[in-house]
Amino acid sequence: DQILSGSTAYAAGLRLGDYKALGVMGEISKDADHPRRLDAVYELGRTHLSRAAGFLVPLLDGDDPQVRIAAYEALLKHRHPAVQTRMIPSVLNQNKVNLSLDTVSSSAEPLIYIRRTREPRIATFGRRTPVHTPMFYSHPDGWVTLNALEATDDITLFRRTSRTGRLSDALRVSPLLNDLIVAMADLPVKSQGGRIRGIGLGYSQVVYVLHALGREQIIPGLIVVEASGLQEQIEKDTTPERLEGDFPAAQTDDADPPRQARSE
Repeated sequence: DQILSGSTAYAAGLRLGDYKALGVMGEISKDADHPRRLDAVYELGRTHLSRAAGFLVPLLDGDDPQVRIAAYEALLKHRHPAVQTRMIPSVLNQNKVNLSLDTVSSSAEPLIYIRRTREPRIATFGRRTPVHTPMFYSHPDGWVTLNALEATDDITLFRRTSRTGRLSDALRVSPLLNDLIVAMADLPVKSQGGRIRGIGLGYSQVVYVLHALGREQIIPGLIVVEASGLQEQIEKDTTPERLEGDFPAAQTDDADPPRQARSE
């Protein structure tokens, strides 16, 4: 009880900007056996003291997925460079975000974290997580297909709309997880060089494919889905289901396509 009440007092001090409390909560965040470890990580994310990041960054390389995810969320609040965000626009409304892809700097085992509440967000721990090739995946209804016939091949992907059955242009992407996510979610528009940026899958479709690839061990590591809350269920019950449309007709985007990194 003294341990719990003491950590609560230091949490209150941290919210007031107390540097002594910052040090104590930082030490608690490193202690795998402390009963308030996760609470300490959350508090380090809430504080306005920038030195909190010095305690949070090493946690990204730990063994506990919950602690790694909590540290990521905390660093996201601090806008720390250990988390790099790419926002991918929606096909139906380019002023809205289809999903935010966070690349989390980590040298530990690969980890994918999928949000189910707040804004659509996927975090990948590790900058060069591979997609194992050769590989083949096709949804049972045929709305997306991915394949790489040889171990050294890029991944080819395309989609089919349910309304017209029309196939998208095929897109080749390097066998890296982040490149694949971007290729699945980005706009099906062409750059000046004539290369399409993505195949325009929605957030829930991207998540579905990631789960399928994880089950087949085509992508390594643990996939953790945020537990849904009451507010999300309320919003789900009152939000119309997104209808799938056809591909935009002959669009061109002057921006360069995302750089496709290749594994060494």
